[in-house]
Amino acid sequence: MSYTVKRVTGFTLRVEDRAGLLAEMLEGVRNEGAMLLAVAGWTEGKQAALFGIPTDPQKARSAAARNGIKVEERDYVWVEGDDRPGALIEFSRKLATRGINVETVHALAVEGKFAAIFALAADDLETVLKMDA
Repeated sequence: MSYTVKRVTGFTLRVEDRAGLLAEMLEGVRNEGAMLLAVAGWTEGKQAALFGIPTDPQKARSAAARNGIKVEERDYVWVEGDDRPGALIEFSRKLATRGINVETVHALAVEGKFAAIFALAADDLETVLKMDA
C-alpha cells in the first residue's frame, strides 16, 4: 500500500458554545486568505471546541494573535493515500509493532482517496515521521 506521511499543525479554539460559531470561524479563516485541510467541532458541556488544520500554520498563528484569539497548537501526523478495504491497517500495524500508542485518530475517504489525522506523543511523532511509508 502506498501512502504519504507528513507533519501538520492543528489549532483548537475553545469558547462558549452558541449557534453560528462554526460559520464565524470559517468566515474568519477565509477572510485571512487561509485554507484548511481539515476542520472539526464538538461541544464540551457549555463550551465549543473548534479544530482546524491550516495549509499555512504561520498565517493561522498571525491571524489568531492579531484578533486576540487564544488557540491551542499541536503537531499531528497526516496520512493520505488510495482508499481500499483496510487502507489504514498497514500504517496502524506499523505503529503497533513499534509500541506507538494512538491518542486520537480521525479519518475520511472521498472518491477513492483517504486521509487520516493521528495525534501521538511528541517523541512518537518524530519516530513516525522517520518511518518508511
